[in-house]
Amino acid sequence: TGSHHHSFAFTVAVPTTIIMARAESVSERRLRPLYDALDCSRNPEAVKLANQLLKKDKSNLTAKVLKALAFVRMDRNDEADELIDPVLATEFDEETVDVSALCVCLKEQGRLTDLVAVFERLVERYPAKEDYASQLFAALVRCREHKRQQQAAMQMFKRFKSRPYYFWAVMSVVLQAAEAERKGGMGATMATAVLLPLAEKMCTKAIEEKAADADLSAPDGESEHTLRLYLLILERQKKYKQALDVIDRDSAGAFGDSPVLLLEQERQHMRLRLLAASEEWGSLNSQAQKLIGTDPDDWFAYLQFFDSVEQLVGGAKVEDAPTDAVAEAPAPLTSFDDAVGFVESLVQQEQDKPIQVRGPFLAQLELQVVRRPALGQQPLDDGAVVTLLQGYFALFGSKPCCFADVRPYLVAAPASVRSQFVEAVGHALAGFQKTEKEIKCLGRRVFLAQITRASGLVSFEAKSEGQDAQQMASVQALKTAFQQSLESDVQVSSSEIPPSDCFAQLAAHTLWEQFEETGNKQLLLDGIDLLERAVARCESNAQNRLLLFRFYAAVGAIHCSLPHWGPCGIKHIQFISVGYFATDHARLLGAFDWAADLCDTTKRFHRQANGEMNEFIAQAYKFGAFHKIEEFTRFQAQLDQSLQPAVAASELCYTQLCGTSDPKQVPTILASFVDSRTDEELASCLEDTRDLDVLDTWESPQRGFNETDRDFLKLDRQRLLRTRVCVLRGLQSCLKKDQAALASTLDLLQQLVKGNQEALTSREQASKELKLLFPWGVVYPRGSLLSCYAPQFEAMVAGFDAANKLLVAVSKGQKGEQLAETTAGIQTLLQQLNTWAAETPRLPNTYDLMAQDIERVTVFVETLRLVAILLVAAKTWLVFEPGVQVPKPIRRAAQSLKSPLDAACKELGAAVSSVRSMLQEAIEAASKCASEKASESLEHRLSASYVTSLTAVNDAAKVISFS
Repeated sequence: TGSHHHSFAFTVAVPTTIIMARAESVSERRLRPLYDALDCSRNPEAVKLANQLLKKDKSNLTAKVLKALAFVRMDRNDEADELIDPVLATEFDEETVDVSALCVCLKEQGRLTDLVAVFERLVERYPAKEDYASQLFAALVRCREHKRQQQAAMQMFKRFKSRPYYFWAVMSVVLQAAEAERKGGMGATMATAVLLPLAEKMCTKAIEEKAADADLSAPDGESEHTLRLYLLILERQKKYKQALDVIDRDSAGAFGDSPVLLLEQERQHMRLRLLAASEEWGSLNSQAQKLIGTDPDDWFAYLQFFDSVEQLVGGAKVEDAPTDAVAEAPAPLTSFDDAVGFVESLVQQEQDKPIQVRGPFLAQLELQVVRRPALGQQPLDDGAVVTLLQGYFALFGSKPCCFADVRPYLVAAPASVRSQFVEAVGHALAGFQKTEKEIKCLGRRVFLAQITRASGLVSFEAKSEGQDAQQMASVQALKTAFQQSLESDVQVSSSEIPPSDCFAQLAAHTLWEQFEETGNKQLLLDGIDLLERAVARCESNAQNRLLLFRFYAAVGAIHCSLPHWGPCGIKHIQFISVGYFATDHARLLGAFDWAADLCDTTKRFHRQANGEMNEFIAQAYKFGAFHKIEEFTRFQAQLDQSLQPAVAASELCYTQLCGTSDPKQVPTILASFVDSRTDEELASCLEDTRDLDVLDTWESPQRGFNETDRDFLKLDRQRLLRTRVCVLRGLQSCLKKDQAALASTLDLLQQLVKGNQEALTSREQASKELKLLFPWGVVYPRGSLLSCYAPQFEAMVAGFDAANKLLVAVSKGQKGEQLAETTAGIQTLLQQLNTWAAETPRLPNTYDLMAQDIERVTVFVETLRLVAILLVAAKTWLVFEPGVQVPKPIRRAAQSLKSPLDAACKELGAAVSSVRSMLQEAIEAASKCASEKASESLEHRLSASYVTSLTAVNDAAKVISFS
């Protein structure tokens, strides 16, 4: 093997098969069936076999470990701990226990600190075994113990004289510096003054002085990773010129017969980045020109070139270039006219070629439309800008990338330019239809539709109509274009997305905007019909399915959308970035089982991804890919700080609470919700990692997302999570009869509810007074989820207040006015719920049913369930175990409160019956509608979905019990 694939073992990944490496013995032959059972995932059988072995030999530590591993894989971690803890307490060694099985068990349990302790013991017992030392380092990596990593790596380097260990220690110092910088204050000072200089000194010693035979001439790839680490350290210290010198020396072959950084373009881009950071604008300009001359489609080089021209035109000095560099690179261009001439020459060269690349033409747009003001020039007149855009359209208008290329320049241009360009493209289409193939003409028509929407205009064909008629004519034109494309001879493969799908999506977005203005459900049904036809044409287009999911969610037919979720291929990190599309709707619309599965999958991915990232970091050390370690570390931090896994965990708990019919399960469900972060940490540490741009909307700048919108949505998400978590913690306090915790939770919940209301009022006022267009419908079809849950939060404030007063009254044996105040608290809760029920209209007929109607009932039923849990817990406070001595004042207080509490439970039981009666009527009406329509019709599918959703909500109400 190469020297970077070290001869020593470095086991970091969890093995799928546990291999017995020792010689056969009687004991090992007895263990073999147990290993085989675990390898085949027959965990119950493995437990049975382990019990048989332990019955014969109670001191068999390996059997205990393997039995514990089977328990871990059966999610019985408490029983596994009971077996593993005694093993760890013994003076075990590799002869008495299977170390690999023990390590697998600890890793799968997440007991990383214990794993470190195991390898520390083994390293101390077997100091000459390199395998155990390397696995100790890997265990420290998983625990993010960067200081101890450095110490372990240096000990390994001194003991085994292996070069890679030295650079493991260097990288550990870099990670210590990164961690210190994140903490700020004195930590940042220490990183700058101590840690990074130490890492540089260590690297310099290894590279320049060839200490410990650490030369960079090794042909196996290790030298590249080492040089990248050195450059990383120099950049972190802002020693850009020194880093440039290292790259130049590498290009000259100072570290070997050929450059160590193997990719030429990457090396050149690194050089440009360092020149920009060191503000060597003249050299940057020259090097960018040289790179563009080699590759005229290198957009990164164009951007660096324009940045350097801006600085040179603004008065930056041209530094003296080395003599050899003058001969190799062109002279810097220090004026706007020079830059224009350079770009125009590139454009002319491309026009003479049979196949053109896009770079020079985009550079022309960038320079003339965006960069002119920064270069001290007057903006081009509208006609000149339109001419440039038309030229780009003529060359690349049939390509799918054309809209993304042109959009930044449309946004930067005045509205008059946008309208002229749209009109010019519309007129030019007829000419292209005579000369180009049908598939290319279709691409140009798609481009016209896209820029029409992005410009905030109606379609070219409908521009002469009135405002409302314009939108309808635009929709009709897009529908016609889509239908014509279906009937055309243009064929694409089953895995290829046809350009015509864009017509259906644009029409659906326009229908959605009309629905936002009018509330007409038929517009959504028209969009559903159109998108269903698009999905039938191309099943691989996830955009069609996500948009269809949004439409179905808006009309409340969540079960119609379920068949479209799987084919979208949402997996891995998309559970966190895109999963909100489903989890925000599913549970509220009655798809409880599906919602629970989605939330559980998100939780499991988050937990698994954290473990896998530790393994990736350990593997990066193994193969010397140091530049990847920081990337993995940043990604791991983003996972830790993501809102979505926390939201999924809390929503899973709510779903399970509303679905269980066994009161004894309630404490277990609440106990399973573990989030040790305080409310302040939830507010300040978690980030909104949702991909809010997952849908291609081609919005105009006036309607698209801006930073204000994103901040509102993030705060909404945070406030919702904090309030929902606070309610769960209040219920936990009630079940534990912890009055101090309940009072603290009540205070926090009151503050959160008040803040929520102020936030909602502020947003509504901003929309009304400033006429801001917040595109809430892109995320929530009916507005903020915070407003959806507002009545529930107010009811829970009243409930926790009543429970707190009741608990104080019983514990202190209150009487008279104090008891009356407690009784009044119970009445306030009842009044709150009765008012909510009175203000909630009954479900409309099936044809008018919408998402908000189902959600309103779902939230009310969920609230009744939470209040039932609260009141049942309160009832237990009034009952005392036989034979227990209880002071008479406490008994009298409990007896006095029992009657009003029973009356409240009875009244709320009647409210549950009333809700169930209303739901049953709606279910029967929807069933009748479904039976009257053809089984393939949209009306039948919608009605059937309503039946399923309302039945699920009714079943949730059925399990509510106040006894």
